Amino acid sequence: MRVELFTLCDGAYNYNGKLTIVGALTTISPETLPCRIKLGVAMRIQVDSKNKGTNNMAINFLDPDGNRLPVDLTVELDVKHTLDTVRPHTSQAGKVVELDVKHTPDTVSYITFAADLQGFPIEKEGSHKVVIVIDGETLATYSYNVKKRG
Repeated sequence: MRVELFTLCDGAYNYNGKLTIVGALTTISPETLPCRIKLGVAMRIQVDSKNKGTNNMAINFLDPDGNRLPVDLTVELDVKHTLDTVRPHTSQAGKVVELDVKHTPDTVSYITFAADLQGFPIEKEGSHKVVIVIDGETLATYSYNVKKRG
């Protein structure tokens, strides 16, 4: 598996495997801290026949001190050797996650992932991280900044 595309955004939507991203961002600028915001997560993961079966994915959010934020974004990815669409999944924290998994034997295929997190917590300024973990192994790490307005 390989992350082909990842962004935080104002909104992320998956329509039959077509990923729509609204307001891609690398910096969050709230008026006050701490605060809670709506945050979209959009991602496309490349898979091949080696990834057949169930894979567990977690997206972990870390503050500038490396502490994990209390955001539960875990999903089971079921990669099959047929053209299938995985129905929307709701994570344990009640966040709706839209998934689309399409795969045929001996081809490269993609998992299209979109989630909108309501009440995403932001406590402090600085460089934050997003860590994508699949089956216990870190697949990718991305950074985003928080800088208070004013």
